Amino acid sequence: MCCLRLLTRIVLLCLVGSAFAQQEKPTAAQDSQPFLKQCGDTNPPPCAGKAPSVKRAPSPECSHEAEKAKINGTVVLTVVVGTDGLTHDISVVRSVGYGLDEQAIEAVKKWKFKPGRALGEPAPVQIRIEVAFRCPSDNRDF
Repeated sequence: MCCLRLLTRIVLLCLVGSAFAQQEKPTAAQDSQPFLKQCGDTNPPPCAGKAPSVKRAPSPECSHEAEKAKINGTVVLTVVVGTDGLTHDISVVRSVGYGLDEQAIEAVKKWKFKPGRALGEPAPVQIRIEVAFRCPSDNRDF
C-alpha cells in the first residue's frame, strides 16, 4: 500500500514536470533568427549595408572583485542586434574575469539600438562591442 502511494506520487510528479517542460519550450524568438554581418572586403553579400547605431548605452559597473583587485581591462563581446533594437545572442570573445564579463553582459542587455539595415530593410546584424573597465571606478560617492 505504501509502495503504491509512493509510485503514484512519482508518476504524478513526472506528469506535472512534463507539463511544465512543454510550456517552457522556446518560441521562435528574435534571437533565433539568422543574422547578417556588416558588409566588408572579407564579408561579401548577403550582408548588412548599415550597422546598428547605439541609441542608449548605460555604463557597466565594476564588480566587487575587480574593485578590490584594482583591475582595468576590456571585455569584448559579439552581439546580435535584432530588428527590435535589442541585443540577443551575447557571447564573450575576450574575457577579463573578476566578474567583469558578467557585468559587461548585463550592461549590454540594457542597451538600445537603431537596427541595422540590409537592402533598405531592418535586419538582425551581428556586431562586436568592447566594454572598457577601470576599477576602482572614479564615480564612487565618498
